[in-house]
Amino acid sequence: MLKTSSRKRMHQLRIGRRQAGDVEIIELAGAVEPLSFTSLATALNQVILLGPACVILDCRDVTYISSTELKELLDYARYARARGGDVKCVGLSPTIQQVANLVANGDPLDCFDDLADALRSFRALAI
Repeated sequence: MLKTSSRKRMHQLRIGRRQAGDVEIIELAGAVEPLSFTSLATALNQVILLGPACVILDCRDVTYISSTELKELLDYARYARARGGDVKCVGLSPTIQQVANLVANGDPLDCFDDLADALRSFRALAI
């Protein structure tokens, strides 16, 4: 049996997508780092470039996010906001939330513990 190095396993990121009304939910599992971020960037571009995009990143199964990729996610959120949408996160660990707030430079990601709360936050914007 061949063993996969821990370094290679760390780069694995699984991405799933589903809709909840007009909200795109992108489910992430694994590590979000430079080698794996390309596939997430592709998914975000597909949604955000279509117009006002409401995106929830479900990060409950994320094991690691590098600070560089947190900055990239913040850039996507800012871009979505400029186009009338937003990117919000669910299930970030407290440590990752702290790092996200540090790199946000005053424009943080909206983070929620519960997917239902994140969905309600988009509905509240529509009222």
